[in-house]
Parts: sequence; structure tokens; C-alpha cells
Amino acid sequence: MKLGNLDKVLTAGDGKEFSDGSTMRKILGMAAGVLLDGPQDGSEKYKAGMILVKIQKAQKSVELSAEDVTLLKARVGKIFPPLVVVRVEDALEQRKPAEARIAQEIDQDEEPAKA
Repeated sequence: MKLGNLDKVLTAGDGKEFSDGSTMRKILGMAAGVLLDGPQDGSEKYKAGMILVKIQKAQKSVELSAEDVTLLKARVGKIFPPLVVVRVEDALEQRKPAEARIAQEIDQDEEPAKA
């Protein structure tokens, strides 16, 4: 899958940019590059390192395999707070942003019942 817009600053639930200027490139790079607690074999570290190199070398977008996406989601989930996980998973799964999905759910809940 192709993940674009790597340098766009992520936004909070209120639509304001993260105050630290975090981008998808920064978040995914940190997730791929950080040493996690617990046992990790050389193979997993190698895969994470290769993803990090891809992200660092990418211009505006990066091509990720399904295996890359799975590894990144797991690593992001271990080290970042929930809102960052939501932003990353929405991007990696190419879903609408959470706010759009929630607004759609609210609209459906508020539709008047047809008689």
C-alpha cells in the first residue's frame, strides 16, 4: 500500500495540529526505530530497521507491504497514546478519519424514525 502525505502534521480531535508538530513520518519513524521492552529477535529488529530506512528515504509517500503495516501498527500501539494510534491506524488502513466516521454514526442515530 502507498502511504502519502508523510509530512502533514497530525491533528487532535478538535482539528488543531499537534503542538509538537508530529507528522506521520515522525511517528512511524519513531515506532520503527525505538527499542521496545521485552524480547525481540534480530529478524524483527531488521524488519523494523528496513521500514525506518524506507520512511527516512521517502519523499512525500512510502510504499509499505502488508507485513510492514502489521509491524508498524503493533509497534505504534505499544509506545504511543490512543489518539496517535487512531491517526496511524486510520492512515495505514486507508480509512476515513475517526471524526468523519463518528459524525456519520451520530447522523444515523439522529435520523427520525419513519412511520
